[in-house]
Amino acid sequence: MARVTTYEPFVPTPGEPLVVAHRGNSGLAPENTLGALELAIRQGADLLEIDTQLTADGELVVIHDATLVRTTDAPRRFPDRSPWDVRAFTLAEIRELASGEVDGTPQQVPTLHEVLELVRRHDVGLLIETKTEHTGEDLEPAIGALVRRYDDWQAWVPARLMVGSFEWASLHRAARELPGVNLAFILVYLAAEGPDAASGDGTVVQVEPATPGVVEPGTALVELRDRLAADGVGYLGMAAMGVQGVLANDFTAATVSFFRAGGVEINFITDDPDVMRRYAEAGVTSILTNRPDVAVDVLRGVR
Repeated sequence: MARVTTYEPFVPTPGEPLVVAHRGNSGLAPENTLGALELAIRQGADLLEIDTQLTADGELVVIHDATLVRTTDAPRRFPDRSPWDVRAFTLAEIRELASGEVDGTPQQVPTLHEVLELVRRHDVGLLIETKTEHTGEDLEPAIGALVRRYDDWQAWVPARLMVGSFEWASLHRAARELPGVNLAFILVYLAAEGPDAASGDGTVVQVEPATPGVVEPGTALVELRDRLAADGVGYLGMAAMGVQGVLANDFTAATVSFFRAGGVEINFITDDPDVMRRYAEAGVTSILTNRPDVAVDVLRGVR
């Protein structure tokens, strides 16, 4: 496919984390649709975050849930196909479904190929979250095969593509399929306690989800950081982090610096402008949000 010869990796400036649009601007438009993604691009997002799954005929579509119920009109269109699992429908059938509107334009479930074309045309980054609990271990090979169809994938992948997952094994499969891809390990929350837990001298007391051998209650923060770095996982994404056993968004610049010193960047998830400001002040690399327009305004000092 089309070749673009050079890509400069995204590097955030101090105090201005990269803005990652969660399923596009899913706060204002139907999630994971081209309309939501295009809106986020117009609003200044640096990267788009999406979810992808395989259809019954092996095509990659962009959708979050295991079923089509919440984000399409599948129950009305196919009343006899309950529980409307994505994997039970062909691409042609999914293309018959409606996923709301953006500015009066009807939306549908896009293919991963369509999203790749969009992000490459606008030269924004892409974060693909893998959900192999919905699809199985054939997901990453399918993603790899599609991305490798581009002549310049070896230049584009390390500069513009990230794969994120709650599942450790999924990240390893992605790395095998796409050498050089950026990897993000995702947690819902992480809390540690210790004499100076904010600076990394702490032990995990709460984590969701736990991943034995990577992070679980009793894991030292330094062990978590070094395990991520040793396996080439350069990003840790969280919705909340706490110290001294209290879950809160009260992490400090010391926490970020501790992980960064070991080769791991931090991505936090929020839609709250005040929390975004604290994230920026602490030096996080990126903010994942349903409202990229709000994040862009906050980082530009508009709000």
